[in-house]
Amino acid sequence: MRPERRRRRSDPRGTAVRGRLLFVDDDPAVHFLARRVRGDLGFELRVVDSGAAALEAIRERPFDVVLTDLGMPGMDGEELARQAITLAPHAAFIFLTGRMDLTLRTTPSVDRAVVGVLQKPWDAEELRQLVELAFTRSQASLRPRATRAPNTLLVVEDDPMDVLLLRTYLERAQPGACVEHVGRLGLAEQRLAAGGIAAVFLDMSLPDARGFDGVRRLARCAPEVPLLLVSGHTDEDLAAEALRLGAQDVLDKNELEPAILGRAIRFATARKAAERGLAERAHFDQLTGLANRATFYEALRRGIRMSRRAGTRVAVLFADLDGFKAVNDSNGHEAGDMLLREVARRLGDAVRDTDLAARLGGDEFAVLLPDAEGVGDAQVVRDRILRALDAPVDVGRAFVTPRASIGIALGEAHEGAAELMARADAAMYGTKRRSQRAAAGG
Repeated sequence: MRPERRRRRSDPRGTAVRGRLLFVDDDPAVHFLARRVRGDLGFELRVVDSGAAALEAIRERPFDVVLTDLGMPGMDGEELARQAITLAPHAAFIFLTGRMDLTLRTTPSVDRAVVGVLQKPWDAEELRQLVELAFTRSQASLRPRATRAPNTLLVVEDDPMDVLLLRTYLERAQPGACVEHVGRLGLAEQRLAAGGIAAVFLDMSLPDARGFDGVRRLARCAPEVPLLLVSGHTDEDLAAEALRLGAQDVLDKNELEPAILGRAIRFATARKAAERGLAERAHFDQLTGLANRATFYEALRRGIRMSRRAGTRVAVLFADLDGFKAVNDSNGHEAGDMLLREVARRLGDAVRDTDLAARLGGDEFAVLLPDAEGVGDAQVVRDRILRALDAPVDVGRAFVTPRASIGIALGEAHEGAAELMARADAAMYGTKRRSQRAAAGG
């Protein structure tokens, strides 16, 4: 008996489709244009008119690519992406906008999922390329990264003689490395989306890119991969601009040789690792791994702006450990650090995926609830945190059961981040004073 052949997915008309695409826009006039994507690209298409409807569609079935308008009422495209990636981690997003002065303020997880931003009215070819790239990235995220060689060097160059020269020198500079070549920037983006690239050598002049456009796009497409710009004309101004835009080095085509390339790869890799380390230190608390004060306040300000547009409310929980100084005095600062790390771990486990937990400094912590329906939501999270803390922690010399005073503040209209945090801080101290009076029998 012959085994049954695996069938391809089909749309309602019976036509084989490659993947599923979700289009989100509140303008009915745009929906007609969106439906042409199905015929042009062969994707199963669903069109919805709001972020809430999009989340419901994603819960019903997975989508490979999501194109969403940024300026929708109720829930904008950035907030939709932030919530949607928890439901469909493999999905890739394309933002649509009619604004020319757009400034995105996304989270790192959303940054990794967004392929690009498309201006309305869109160019059909640009839309096709972005959807193709998004689909490639989506499918690559479903494959184990181990299937790609970790030492692959990608040459992005359209001149055959330059390709031959670079390939020869790179193979000498990095014995055993796999050197791949593409001649267009769009193909480079697709290859980077698939993963497994150790470094990229980018020519400044390509059929589909000129000047620094390639640096911008590849740095955005694969921010974790070292990028080396190769040009026949280099000067200090060019090098400074390339480095500012995301390149790790600029190489002169007229001075290439294996030793120079090998050294450039080592230095570029070291610089990229240093950049990642600096980014982590800039955004995360080094002791606990939670978000730090600056990251928390940035997220709070962004959450307040988004809540005003969406007509929702944010809430803040401000937590202070009770008796922490006594732990340090009795058991030493190392024991105090052990306690802080364990409290941070329990705090992170207790909050929801959509919430942000942070260490503000010392023994002070905070949690941001970006979409609280009321104070009851915050109280549920607070009670979950208190239950999570109510177990002894081994700090080396003793077992300590952490206790915390937690204050809650629900955002009010036209209230800034500083005012909201001040109210949460005051609420925390009110809770602490009540606990102290109760312990004293007063």
